[in-house]
Amino acid sequence: ELLEMSSKEELAGRFGAFSSPACYLAGVPRGVSDRSKELLTQAGVIWTAIEPAGHWPFLDQPEQFVSALQMFSKCLPTTE
Repeated sequence: ELLEMSSKEELAGRFGAFSSPACYLAGVPRGVSDRSKELLTQAGVIWTAIEPAGHWPFLDQPEQFVSALQMFSKCLPTTE
């Protein structure tokens, strides 16, 4: 289903429709295509490049991946 949504260019719009904050961590240059990055941006999805990485940036660059998650979480609204 994920591949089908991607090939129909529906996935970025679904990410953009999330009601909760979300960030797409993209492996660059081999993990996400330029078209996918363009669609994510058009859908208002926050995305961050993890470089150099492929489809599994959490394995290719674990420190950068954790750092990107920490930066994103600092930008989230607090419930206090």
